[in-house]
Amino acid sequence: MNTLVVEHPFFVPNVFYSMMKIYVGGLPYGTDDDQLRQIFTAYGEVASAKVISDRETGRSKGFGFVEMNDNEAAKKAIAELH
Repeated sequence: MNTLVVEHPFFVPNVFYSMMKIYVGGLPYGTDDDQLRQIFTAYGEVASAKVISDRETGRSKGFGFVEMNDNEAAKKAIAELH
C-alpha cells in the first residue's frame, strides 16, 4: 500500500482560524477607515476596517465592515456599541 503525503505551506493541522466580519451601519458620512478601526480597537485586535464609499463620488455610503481576530472581543464590541 502506498501513502501519499501532501505538504502545503499554509496548512497547519488541528489549528482553526476564526475571524468575525462585522457590518457597521449608520456611520456619519465623515467617518474614515482609521476612525472606524480606532472605535473597535478598544475591544480587541482589528484585522481590517473599511468604510464603503460611492465609486462615482467617493463619498461614504454610511456603512462599513470590521474584521476582528477574536470572536469574543467582536461579540463584546457588538454588544456594547449596538
